Amino acid sequence: MPIQPEEVFRAVGLVRPGEWTTYGDVSTAVTGHRHGARFVGNLAATDDRFPNPARVLRSGGTVAPSPVRSSERVIARLKREGVRFRVSRADPSQHVHWDELQRRAGRRAVEDARVSDPG
Repeated sequence: MPIQPEEVFRAVGLVRPGEWTTYGDVSTAVTGHRHGARFVGNLAATDDRFPNPARVLRSGGTVAPSPVRSSERVIARLKREGVRFRVSRADPSQHVHWDELQRRAGRRAVEDARVSDPG
């Protein structure tokens, strides 16, 4: 079953100011696997309904290249919200992982989700 944009929007809406998550974490929180990470990234780049796209980063806490917004602007916005950066990587202690997104949504963690790279 394909990922529904509304489910992605709900999951991303759970990331608070001063926090960040990844495309893979959002995909895993919604579907139980990371296979939808590119879909989440494309949605962030193209759908105006996507809440706070700056809070969703690439694995490792880096900003995805975008023709619409510069990495510097995204980093500046996140810093204003309280996210700390080491060079161009967001502080891992402020990373909201997929299981926390599910907890915040009031759902049990997907038991069979196997994430080899938690970012």
